[in-house]
Amino acid sequence: MTARASWVVALVGALALAFALGITAPRAAAATCSDYPNQATAQRAADTRDADGDGIYCESLPCPCLKPAGGSSGGSSGSGSTKPKTKPGKYTRKSVKITKVVDGDTLKARAHNKKTRKYNGKTLTVRVIGIDTPESRKPGVPVECGAKEATAYMKKLALNKKAILVADPTQDYIDKYKRTLGYVVVGKRDVGRALVGAGWADVYVYGGKAFKRVKAYRASKAAASRANKGVFGACAGDFHSEQ
Repeated sequence: MTARASWVVALVGALALAFALGITAPRAAAATCSDYPNQATAQRAADTRDADGDGIYCESLPCPCLKPAGGSSGGSSGSGSTKPKTKPGKYTRKSVKITKVVDGDTLKARAHNKKTRKYNGKTLTVRVIGIDTPESRKPGVPVECGAKEATAYMKKLALNKKAILVADPTQDYIDKYKRTLGYVVVGKRDVGRALVGAGWADVYVYGGKAFKRVKAYRASKAAASRANKGVFGACAGDFHSEQ
């Protein structure tokens, strides 16, 4: 056997032994974000850590960036977050002024304009979450027992007053009629719960999906029922009986 052949046999034997013992060549050290000039470069390399598992590497680097699917998000600076934009109509809180009471559970409001610092922003139709009042304006439906009183009480609580609309993430933000859905808070008073507590509104759970404040609203309803307030005294608790 020649010297060259002996060397080859020795090398093959060494590799076989290393494989049997589980010895592998050392891996190259992972890159760090500082090794790259921007997010796009780091994302294409994909050899840094994706800490939050969203498919985006080195979110602290400036753009240009790539979306998780590989498309460019453009831009030249910023954090490079590719989280979806806020859905149309989605909000947490809105400062408004109540300009009209349509009926006991539906209002008109003007949004506060941050630039002018006045309530001359967009006009909203607001459907109060969690309550249902007797009908007074529904086409084809006679005025129901307690409808006028519910409307009058809502006017007393909210009309021409500054309020905060509070969204409930368990519910929709806009309904099929394009009305903004939310709790209405005037001062520290939850107006919807106040109507329930006065007996002029029933607790309303849409589509079987309970809203966050449902327990408190039901407690107010139970108290109104025990005291025969509002519709409980006038119509035996039937919120949709004919006037």
